[in-house]
Amino acid sequence: MTASGWDLNLISETEAVQDSIFAYLYDHHCSQLTLLQVPAPVFQKLLRQGAQLSRRKKEQVCTALITRIHQGLETGDSSELAALFSLYWGGTETAKITKAEVPHRFVVHYPLPERAGLLRPFAMDDPSGSRFPLPANRALEVVHQVRIQDSARHPEWFPGG
Repeated sequence: MTASGWDLNLISETEAVQDSIFAYLYDHHCSQLTLLQVPAPVFQKLLRQGAQLSRRKKEQVCTALITRIHQGLETGDSSELAALFSLYWGGTETAKITKAEVPHRFVVHYPLPERAGLLRPFAMDDPSGSRFPLPANRALEVVHQVRIQDSARHPEWFPGG
């Protein structure tokens, strides 16, 4: 895992061999990429709960997720952040169109001056069928490609360029 550019403190090597969802959280404010691994059964359970949350509760989960992304991740905090991610993802439109077997889920935080920011979820399949996370440099490439697309489609998300 270290060869892929990830901090081994954030991933349980024993969990790396089981079916998992890999969550990549990127904060454009501080240019920080965080990888979370969520066992698929846990993710599916939280996904269903997230889909049933009220709009107000979804907003609270979203705010908590933004705050936690911005604060960074300390070793041992990953289970809380994984739960927030899973609940948040379950409340998104992206969750409705993403097949369960798609392993790579991204949430990008775009800071906006007038509010806490905007979370941009998207998913990426792995044609190789690998059960492992993307290398860190590949995950960053994906995030930057999506940012380019988003800035062309939604310039209002990027005030001041």
